[in-house]
Amino acid sequence: MIRLYDNRRLNYINKSIKTNKPKILFIAFYDYGAFGIRSIQSFIKSKGYETYTIFFKEDMSNRILEPTDNEKEMLFDKIHLFCPNIICISLRSPQFKVVSKINKLIKERFPGITIIWGGTHATICPEVCIEHVDYVCVGEGEYPLLEFIKKPSADIKNFWVRKDGKIIKNELRPLIQDLDAFPIPDYTNRCYIEDNKLIEEDPIAKLSKYQIMACRGCPFRCSFCSNSYLHGLFKGKGNYIRRRSANHVIKELLHAKKTFKNIKVISFLDEVFAFDKEWLNGFIKEYKKINLPFRIELHPSKVDEGNIKLLKNAGLSLVTMGIQCGSQRIRSEIFNRFTPDEQILKAANIFKKHKISVNYDIILDNPYETPKDMADSINMLLKLPRPYRLVLYSLNNFPKTELTQRMIADGTISKYGTGVQGFGRWGMSLKSKRSKESLYYNCIVSLLSSNFIPKLMIRHLLKISFLKKHTQPLIILSRISRELNVMIYGTKFILKGEVSFAMFRQYVKNYISKIRN
Repeated sequence: MIRLYDNRRLNYINKSIKTNKPKILFIAFYDYGAFGIRSIQSFIKSKGYETYTIFFKEDMSNRILEPTDNEKEMLFDKIHLFCPNIICISLRSPQFKVVSKINKLIKERFPGITIIWGGTHATICPEVCIEHVDYVCVGEGEYPLLEFIKKPSADIKNFWVRKDGKIIKNELRPLIQDLDAFPIPDYTNRCYIEDNKLIEEDPIAKLSKYQIMACRGCPFRCSFCSNSYLHGLFKGKGNYIRRRSANHVIKELLHAKKTFKNIKVISFLDEVFAFDKEWLNGFIKEYKKINLPFRIELHPSKVDEGNIKLLKNAGLSLVTMGIQCGSQRIRSEIFNRFTPDEQILKAANIFKKHKISVNYDIILDNPYETPKDMADSINMLLKLPRPYRLVLYSLNNFPKTELTQRMIADGTISKYGTGVQGFGRWGMSLKSKRSKESLYYNCIVSLLSSNFIPKLMIRHLLKISFLKKHTQPLIILSRISRELNVMIYGTKFILKGEVSFAMFRQYVKNYISKIRN
């Protein structure tokens, strides 16, 4: 049943903007972390404005699950109850279709509310987003939104505005250099909607892992990543890589630890964790106050044994490092990752020496991989010292990345988001339609992720030519091994105290959804 809301109340509030401070509602789609939304909301609240945040649906590794009608009604009810003057929506490219549909319903039911889109997709594709709303924020949104709240205008830097049938494309402002100027995250006045339930608390409250970012930007320009476009977009607008001070980071972690008693591990989601000696020394000294294990993400070129040893002593428990492909040709010529095999193997041996758990990211379903590339990739991955975990992704063609533009130009794809698994399916699924050659390769790589399967056995399987054309035995073996891996991986972190049983149960739920779809 569709509920029709009395918009007179909303219109009244919007007209009272001159005498009362406007109320701002933030909606994060499929993103409990939502660092952008969290930063902007906390900043706006610190300026004295009433805010509320809705985390609508959880980010799944396998696909974007369409919200149910009941979940949509819960969202609309919340909008009605809060009665905002402005709704700020953050979205990424895979969520565009779902967000567009819900945005249309919001506009129909609440015509008196101003809607602003922001986030990665809005920044990269404002020309597409502006067809759905009157305001799109390109880039960082803290100061543009504050300026708009104080005095709505069509000439605010970073904003694209649709007015009187015309689109106004305002220039970009410089990137924010002083990240310490922002308040630490606020965890009040928020809810999340998932599984046909609305829970009146921050979704962090149900997790044992706290995610944080200590910097903005990435120093690399991998061709498959949006940073390959963003570097150019913000050229001349100041340093692209900006870092919070160690004290500011620790202040947030202390606040989070005090607020959420269930936190057992800290996860830094910086695209490359800081290895500046001065910053690192300050961080290690201050992190003693947190006294929790932590995880980081690294690039092979940034792995230094001395720094790893220091971080291990401070509590480093897990590193995620992108290999992306075992073929050096693919890494350098296709992915713009100039990391020789020797550099990757050196980093891997450092992790093993210091007994640090490690995840290696691998991208599959790459149309530029030849049979020789696949063979080279397998041979290189066989050299990695165990134990490790391979996190397998299917290549996604994000808009305007160097690789996507290349694939469109040479006719490999017709538009972005049209890879083997399409948008919304990040984790590689063996059920997706692909060539037998690729399926065989994906199965072998999947088996390599299982530490309990001897490498000698995998080398033997590679010699059986029958399996290259008849992959069903490999598919069955791969699925069984991946399910066992889930149990082993989860049990390991439960025993280490870094994952609660509830969190592991949710992980298994997501995994089951992935293999079923």
